Amino acid sequence: MFCRMVQRTMTLCAAFVAVVALQMSASEAPLETEMPSYHVTRYTAEHGLPQNSVRALLQTSDGYIWVGTLAGLARFDGVKFKVFNSSNTPEMPYDAINALAEDRQDGSLWINAGKGLLRYHNHKFQRFDEETGVPQPFGRLWPAREGGVWYSPDSGRLVLFQNRTVRTWQLPVQAVLGYRIVQIEESEDGSLLVLMHLGLFRFEPVSGRLARLGPPKALDRSCRHFFREADGKILVAAREGLWRSGQFGWEKIATVSVGDHQCPVLIARSRSDDLWIAWSDEGPPRLARLRSGRPELVDLSTMAEYPMNEFIEDREGHLWIGTESGLCQLRQKSVRVYAREQGLRNDFVKSVTAGLDGTIWVGTEQGVSGIKDGTVTNLPPVGQSDWGRAEGLLVDRRGRVWHGAQANTVVAFDGSGWVSPAPLSMGESWVRMLYEDRSGRIWAGFDRGVAWIDEMGTVHRLALALSNPDVRVIHHDRRGDIWFGTYSGGLNRLHDGQITSYTTAQGEFNNRAWWIHEDVDGVFWVASRNGLNRFVPPGVEESESGEAESGNDQIQPMAGRQSTTANPDSRLFTFTTRHGLHENIINNIQEDDFGCLWLSGVQGIYRVSRHELNEVAAGRQPRVQVLAFGESDGMLNSQCNGGAIQPSGCKDRFGRIWFPTARGVAVIDPRAVRRNEVPPPVVIEQVRADDELIFGDGMESEAQGKDSEPAVPEPDNRRSSSNHHRLAAGRARVLEIHYTANSFAAPSRMRFKYRLDGYDRDWRYDEDNRRVAFYTRLRPGAYNFQVAACNNHGVWCELPATFSFTLAPYYWQTPMFFVMVGAALVGFAAAIQAYRLRWQRRVLRLEQKQAMADERTRIARDLHDDLGTALTGLALQVDVLRREAHDGPVLTQRLTESAERIRALAERMREVVWAINPKCDTVSSLASFLEQQAAQFLKTDALRCRFEFPETIPALSLDGEKRHQLALSVREALSNAVRHANATEVVLGLRIDCDQLIVWISDNGRGFDVAEARSHGRGLANIVVRTEKIGGRCECRSKPGTGTTIEFRLPLEPANLQTDLPNS
Repeated sequence: MFCRMVQRTMTLCAAFVAVVALQMSASEAPLETEMPSYHVTRYTAEHGLPQNSVRALLQTSDGYIWVGTLAGLARFDGVKFKVFNSSNTPEMPYDAINALAEDRQDGSLWINAGKGLLRYHNHKFQRFDEETGVPQPFGRLWPAREGGVWYSPDSGRLVLFQNRTVRTWQLPVQAVLGYRIVQIEESEDGSLLVLMHLGLFRFEPVSGRLARLGPPKALDRSCRHFFREADGKILVAAREGLWRSGQFGWEKIATVSVGDHQCPVLIARSRSDDLWIAWSDEGPPRLARLRSGRPELVDLSTMAEYPMNEFIEDREGHLWIGTESGLCQLRQKSVRVYAREQGLRNDFVKSVTAGLDGTIWVGTEQGVSGIKDGTVTNLPPVGQSDWGRAEGLLVDRRGRVWHGAQANTVVAFDGSGWVSPAPLSMGESWVRMLYEDRSGRIWAGFDRGVAWIDEMGTVHRLALALSNPDVRVIHHDRRGDIWFGTYSGGLNRLHDGQITSYTTAQGEFNNRAWWIHEDVDGVFWVASRNGLNRFVPPGVEESESGEAESGNDQIQPMAGRQSTTANPDSRLFTFTTRHGLHENIINNIQEDDFGCLWLSGVQGIYRVSRHELNEVAAGRQPRVQVLAFGESDGMLNSQCNGGAIQPSGCKDRFGRIWFPTARGVAVIDPRAVRRNEVPPPVVIEQVRADDELIFGDGMESEAQGKDSEPAVPEPDNRRSSSNHHRLAAGRARVLEIHYTANSFAAPSRMRFKYRLDGYDRDWRYDEDNRRVAFYTRLRPGAYNFQVAACNNHGVWCELPATFSFTLAPYYWQTPMFFVMVGAALVGFAAAIQAYRLRWQRRVLRLEQKQAMADERTRIARDLHDDLGTALTGLALQVDVLRREAHDGPVLTQRLTESAERIRALAERMREVVWAINPKCDTVSSLASFLEQQAAQFLKTDALRCRFEFPETIPALSLDGEKRHQLALSVREALSNAVRHANATEVVLGLRIDCDQLIVWISDNGRGFDVAEARSHGRGLANIVVRTEKIGGRCECRSKPGTGTTIEFRLPLEPANLQTDLPNS
C-alpha cells in the first residue's frame, strides 16, 4: 500500500515537473525546425502497373506520367493506369521499355521498346526497326531541338532519326565500355554535349570534331549524369561526387556526400530552382534537395531498398521515383500529425485546445497529452479506468487543465494532481464541453443542462428554459450575451436573464449547433450536421464596410424567466455542397490570420475564404473555392472528430490550426500552405458511339511495313482539338465520352464540368468524378463537346478540351426532305383551298342559277298567266265575232286570219315559256316538246311521221338555251323536210350515247347534194351555226334520190351533277 502511494506521488511529481517545463520553455518560434516531410504513395502491379520494375519515367506536355516497365508501357492520369503491351498493341512486339522521350515539335512520345523504336502520336503507334532501316536503340533517348530523337545504338555511335531520315555519326573514340554514351544534349549552335563514362565531351556533327571538357581524367569510368545550369556551368555526377565546371576548371562539391553514398547518379532541377540529387548505388536509395550548397535529405524509409532507376519532378512539384519495387510519388506534406508514435496516449483524439503558454492539450480515449516544441508529455490518468477518457478540454486563465471524466464529473489538473469540484446533481449526465467566459467563469455543458463553477469550486446548476437541454457549445459574445448551441434545438441566447431560442425551418440536422465562431464583424459561423451556417445575431447590423455595431451589456447568469422563440431564417444563410463545400458535416470552425475559415469534417480539413462566403451569402457569386486536405497531404486518417465533444479545434499563438482526428491530432500552418496554381491539362481520351470506338486509344495504328519508308508526320499543334469527326446516321443513340485531367496533387478532389454545344444550354458538373459523359438520342447536326477541370485548389484549366463531330441525318431528317414535305403540305393546302374555292364558286353558280331559274319561272308564269290568257281570250272573241259576222265574207276572212295569227302568237308564246321555264331543263322535256312540234308540222295526210324515242329517258339536265336552240334547229329541219323533200315519211329519233344527246331527222324524200347545198343555200348553214353555238355538232347526210338525214350531237352533263338547288 505504501509503495503504491509512493509510486503515485512520484508520478504526480513527474507530471508536475513536465507541466512546469512545458510552461517555462515557451518561445515565440514555431515548434518544428526540421526539414519538410513527404507523403509517399506507392503504386505497384496491384494498382494497375504492368510490372513493378520501373525503368523509365516521363511527364509529357499533356500532363500524363508515362511509366516504362519490363512488362509494358503505362500511362497514368492520377486515377488509373492505361497499359500498352504486346497483347493489345501489335506494333509493340517486345514488352521491355528502356527509355522514353517527348518530341519537341509535335509532342510525340518516342519509346525504346526492346528491339525497336516506337512513336506514339494521336493515339496511334508506329514501329521503326532494322528492317525499315532504323538502327536498334540502346539505352536512353534524347529529343532533338528540331524534332526527332537522338540515341546511341552502341559505343561511340550516334543516330539522329528526324524528318524521315536516319543520320549516323561514329565518334572518334575506341569502342570500349568507357566510351559508352550515357547522355546527350543539343546546344543552340548545333554542337552536342556528350557524356560518356570517361567524361564529358563536345561533339560537332558538321566537322566530326570531338573535344573533352572534363571532369578530371582520374575518374574511373564513373560519370553518370550531367546538368547544365542557367549560368552555363555544368554539373557532372560521378562516383567520387558532384563536379561543377568553373572559371578555373572543375571543382568537386564535397558537401553533397551523404554517409557512405558518394555516387550521385541522377540530377534534376526543381520548380523552385533547387537541385535534386539521387544516390542509389550502395544500400537504400537516398534523395536530397540541394539548397545553397547544403543537402536536405528526403526521408525514403518507407520505400523498399531497391535501386532507384529513375526520378522526375512533375509540373506541380511532386517527385516520382521509379524503383524495382514499383512507382513512388513523393508529395510534400501540408499537415503534420501527432499520434501514438509521437508519444500520445492514444491515437483517437477527441478534443484539443491551446494553453496560454503555447502548449497544445490533447484529449484522447486514454487521457490528456500536452505538445510543446514538438515534444509530447502525458498527464497521469485520473485514477479510475473510466476516467481515462477526456470528454472535453479547457485550459483556464490560471493554467489549469479541465476535462470531463466519468458521468456527472468534471476534473482539473492544477499541477499537483487532479481535483474535482462537488459532483453535479444532474443524474447520469455526460460532459459535452467546458468553456471559460470573458469574466473567467467556468461553464459546463451537459447532455441534460448547463452548470457553472465558481472560484471556490462550487457547482451551480442553472434551470434555463433551453429549446433542447443537450448543450454542445457555449459562447460569450462581445456584446455580453451567452449563447448555447444545442443538439437539435438550434441556438439559445441568454440576455438580461431571459432565454430566446433561434431555430430554423430547414430541418432537424440544421438545428444541431456544434460550434460557434464569432468573426471580427460580430457575425456567427455555426457548425452543424447540415452545413456551415452564417448567422447575424441581434444587435449586429451589417454594413457595406463589414463593420458591426453592438452593445457591451454585462449579464449575470440566473434562472431564466419566460422563454421566447425567434425565427432566424432572415438572418441565416446555410452553405452546403451546392455552394462549393466538399461535405455538409462541419465539426469545428477556426479562423486564421488571413481571413480564411478552416473547417473540420468527417472527410478532411478545408480552407475557405470568409470574404467569398460573404459574397455568396449576399448573392454576388454562386460558389466558393475550397482547399481540401486529407491523407495525401499528410493526415493519417482524414476523419476529424467533434460534434458531440468540444472543443474539437483551436488556433495556437503561432497561427497554426489544430484539429482532432481518428488517428492523432493534425496541425496545419496556414503560412506554409501553398496554393496549387498549376492549371490541370484536360484530355479527351476516348469517344464511343453505340459502344463502337470512334476516337482515342484502340484506334487502328499505323504499323511500318517492311518495304515502307520511316514515316514521320509533319509537326502539328500539340493536343489540337481541331479534328472534326462525321458520324453516320443513327450512330449516336448512346454517345460515351471519356475524359480526364492530369493533376496529381489530389485527383479525387478535382472537379469537372462539361457541355455539348448544340445540346446543352449550360455547363454540367461531374459531381461524382466519374470522368465520363453520356448523351442519348442526339438529333442530326454539328456538335462541339467541351470539358474543363479544376485542381484540388480550385484552379481551372486555361482552355477546355474539345471534340467536334457532325451527326449525319437520315434522308427523312435532311433539309431537302423537310423542304419537300413542306412543299407537299403547301401543295396539299393549296389543293384543299382550290377545291374549297371551286366548291364555293359552284355553290355561287348554283345560287346564281337558282336565282335565274326563279326569275325565269316568274317570267314564264307572268307570260302564261297574263299574256297567254289575254291572247287566248282575244282569239276566242275573234272566233265569236267571226261566227256572228253574217254580213260579209271579207270580214269573215279577215277575222279568220286574225284568229289564226293570234293562235300562232299564243303558240309562239308557249314555246318561249317552255324555253325559259327551268322546270323544263331536262332531256325528257325536250323529247316531249319535239314530239309536239313534229306532230304539229307533220299533221297533213300526205306525210307520215314516226318517232324513235327510248322508252325510259334518264334524268339528265339540259339547260334552257341548249334545248331551245336544239328545238329551233329540229323545227327548221322538219320545216325543210315538209317544204322541199317531197317525202312520204319523216322519222324523228332521240337517243343517249354515253355523254352525248343525239337527235336525228330522217326522210325518204328526193335528197340533194350536200356540198352544193352548203355553197348556195343558207338554211343548212344556219342550222350548223346554231348547233355549234351551244357546243354541239350537226351532220347532214344526203344524196339525190336517197333521202336526207340530219343528226344533232350535244354533250350532256352526268346525271349525278343534277343537284337540288339549296334553299335561299
